[in-house]
Amino acid sequence: MASLLEEEGDLARKSGDSQHSLKVYDEIIIHYPDYYRIRDVYRKSGDLQYKNAHLNHYKIPEPFFRVANDLSAGKEDLKLLYERIDGEVVVGKSFSEK
Repeated sequence: MASLLEEEGDLARKSGDSQHSLKVYDEIIIHYPDYYRIRDVYRKSGDLQYKNAHLNHYKIPEPFFRVANDLSAGKEDLKLLYERIDGEVVVGKSFSEK
């Protein structure tokens, strides 16, 4: 069931309905915490929340913290996470400001 929900969330995200996508990802996080792709769901949810974070004073979403603090998170998970954070923090800044 979680896989189908993830597909639904992905389709909603691709179609531009980020609110529905976040709702579906949150449903997976709440009801299927042992889902084998839960870190990907956390990352996708956090990514949607982090989109336009500069408008919200750079608040880092809770799903990002969950991935970062997960002892079973691999190097690739952390690399993707930190790249996303770094990309949002430096958006619109000149080279000297970075």
